[in-house]
Amino acid sequence: MNPIAQKPSSVALAQLFEPIREDLREVEREFARHVQSQVALIPQIGNYIQDGGGKRIRPAVLLMAARMAGYSGERAVLYASVIEFIHTATLVHDDIIDESELRRGRDAVHTRWGNHITVLFGDFLYLKSMSLALTQDNLEIIRLLCDVTLRIVEGEIYQLTKNGSVDLSEEEHFEIVRRKTAFLFAGSARIGAMLGSTTREQQEALWDYGLNIGMAFQIVDDLLDFTGEEVALGKPVGGDLREGKMTLPVIHLREKGDAHAVEID
Repeated sequence: MNPIAQKPSSVALAQLFEPIREDLREVEREFARHVQSQVALIPQIGNYIQDGGGKRIRPAVLLMAARMAGYSGERAVLYASVIEFIHTATLVHDDIIDESELRRGRDAVHTRWGNHITVLFGDFLYLKSMSLALTQDNLEIIRLLCDVTLRIVEGEIYQLTKNGSVDLSEEEHFEIVRRKTAFLFAGSARIGAMLGSTTREQQEALWDYGLNIGMAFQIVDDLLDFTGEEVALGKPVGGDLREGKMTLPVIHLREKGDAHAVEID
């Protein structure tokens, strides 16, 4: 897939987010405001990450779920910012673990500032997310955020125990995806629902919806690791395979493919 081929999907995504465009801009402003610190390096790294762009899909899921639930207050932007802090923390930590030099076509944070500072910056983001959530004193949402964050960390550890394992099953791979990626989407959708007038069943339905979006998102990302181009992906093609990760395309190739080899330059 080349950059030109990706443009229609980017346009479609922008159109999909049009009803919450101003809210997403406010999330950007909230992120910049809350990443401030008397330690000058912290906002410097925060601004560097923001300048790198990103689709903000997870905050968008929360904001749209809140709209669907009939909520239009300020707490939706705040919790969307919390989600973005958590997601950003996972990215900077993941890049260290994966030894990824690039993120969105630029130096990853640890490439520029080193592992020690980047680990602490990721910790700062995690703690900032909880600090923001606590300002609303909604114990049920805080519990959900903590549970989702714990599952993300568990997923990362579980994936590390499976790295290089060529007999990884599809279900084991999906368990990694659920924990590392899909649960944050699911939590985003459920929090949006919790802000409005929804029943427990409706909240569960939006959780499932968000979970499925997250699973689909990761499956597409796994495919693009083989079919995309570095200029569009913002990272080298075939990175997962080089890191010893058995993603869905490789699992299917192993189980159902022919004798053709997967060749990554």
